[in-house]
Amino acid sequence: MSEIPTQTPAQGPIADLTYRTYTGPLSPPVFRWWAIAKMTMRLAVKKKAFWGWGITSCWNYILMLGVLTLFEQRAGDGPESEMLKRFFENVQWNTLFLDGYLASLFMLFLCTLTIASGNIAADNKANALLVYLSKPATKSDYLLGKWTGFFLLLLGVCGVPMLLVYGYGLLSFRQYGFLTQDPWMLPKLLVLMSVAPALLSSVAVGISSQFNQPRIATAAFAGAYFLPMVVSYVMFAIIRSHDAGDSGALFSLYYAHLAGLEEGIAKSLLNTSGGFANLLFGGGRVRDTDAIGPPTAWIVWLSALGLIAACWFLAWRRVRAVEVIGS
Repeated sequence: MSEIPTQTPAQGPIADLTYRTYTGPLSPPVFRWWAIAKMTMRLAVKKKAFWGWGITSCWNYILMLGVLTLFEQRAGDGPESEMLKRFFENVQWNTLFLDGYLASLFMLFLCTLTIASGNIAADNKANALLVYLSKPATKSDYLLGKWTGFFLLLLGVCGVPMLLVYGYGLLSFRQYGFLTQDPWMLPKLLVLMSVAPALLSSVAVGISSQFNQPRIATAAFAGAYFLPMVVSYVMFAIIRSHDAGDSGALFSLYYAHLAGLEEGIAKSLLNTSGGFANLLFGGGRVRDTDAIGPPTAWIVWLSALGLIAACWFLAWRRVRAVEVIGS
């Protein structure tokens, strides 16, 4: 019978015990939330629907830039060159960014529905929180990591087209007042591109953390997005049909839902009601009845911050490693 080979202590996996004499500092691991964020993004970008909705979201920017480029080429010569040059001088460039941003909001919602709405619910279903929170990671690390992963992906979907359009306009339409019309345009766009991702990520984290089934969490997120919107628009239409005036309270009612907050903040930040298509085809101006005016800025900003805080509070109360069942 052949002898079974044995392993000497010198060859063992724990033969080196010099770590026992270490007397240096024992610093806690940092950026634990970033490891969770990276894993969240790594799994999300594998979903084809996310890429499809993300690419579709920039259709308005592409359309408007295509029309403007065609107009500029025709403005070089011909009998209508002077008319086209005057048109470019009257264009309000902030309306282009507002309309492109508003046109992307629904696709941004669909991106959130794809990658975020059921994410934490799936962790609850798989008891993954037992793994996350049994490691040197806190509840704050988990929630911040999930939120950051969603936010950065949505920020890319919202911000990359906006910055590309800004760069194109800076190179192509600077002679038409693109840069001088609003010197603070770029800082405003940097703030604007973060608004919808922050709101959608917070609401997704808050709602998804309440459920153990991803499908139910996704349905709840969709309901929280659409139901207040329908109620708000119906009440706005009824009240406005009886009162022709556009009061501040009426405007606040129009923006009293998630997409409305995103729209209201954008309009108050860029100081325009939108309607770039009317600028192109309506003589370079927007009629007063074409769009709903900007709301009171502090109301929509305070409402957005309150909604984010409420969603974080709900998630903080719900997320736990072990479900405690009372007797």
